[in-house]
Amino acid sequence: MPETFHWIEGGALGRLASTLHVPEGAGPHPAVLFCHGFTGNRVEPQRLFLTFARRLVSQGLAVLRFDFGGHGESEGTFHDLTLAGELKDAQAAWDFLGSHPAVDSSRRAILGFSLGGWVAATSAPRFQPRALALWAPVDDPIRMKVRFLGLHGGEKLLAGEDLDIMGEKLGAGFAQGFEKTSGLAPGDGYRGPVLILQGTADASLSLQSSENFEMAFRDRGAETRRVILQGAKHLFETAAHRETLYDETERFFLQRLILGGDR
Repeated sequence: MPETFHWIEGGALGRLASTLHVPEGAGPHPAVLFCHGFTGNRVEPQRLFLTFARRLVSQGLAVLRFDFGGHGESEGTFHDLTLAGELKDAQAAWDFLGSHPAVDSSRRAILGFSLGGWVAATSAPRFQPRALALWAPVDDPIRMKVRFLGLHGGEKLLAGEDLDIMGEKLGAGFAQGFEKTSGLAPGDGYRGPVLILQGTADASLSLQSSENFEMAFRDRGAETRRVILQGAKHLFETAAHRETLYDETERFFLQRLILGGDR
């Protein structure tokens, strides 16, 4: 099962570092695009993304993991990160995935984690994926500012000052996009199947976030399922929680991309 490194052109801050996983056997294969979280990368803590990517590949799905600009190995600086830039990065990655000869562009899905969940949901109306999975998704950047950035002195961003996030400087331009993007659960215009998972012990986001997604997508006519993991934290750190996370999401993608049936 080859895993190959690729530079993706067209990112908001320059080239995007990515890893493409391709299953064994004749293609083209159905595929999933992974969107990581704020301050994360295409591996994610304790190999959250890497482990799940290899698991999906063993089931016949291709996977593209990429670093948003200013994250991981991608070009650009964390200081220049913006929400609009992350949406542009996702578009570049989605286009790359769809143009690859090993991928069936008509059978693509998206997985978004944390802020990557907001990016994936916001992009879904344009991309129209076969399926959308969200892990502990940010539904509204305003709430992210209050709950998460607030822990780091997020009011500095609103005052036009840089913010220190775990040793990296984040520029005030990041906060300037909040009001433009704020709103209840993005994704209007997407009515495909949606799977949402979140833990009850998530300290970065309240359960209101996943609940808002569930209600908003369902009200728009999307087939939506929300799974709450008792005691799970934002990163789904325990082996038991991760196994449930992987099981539920793998089943969802296989049904929608290979079997073509209902959950």
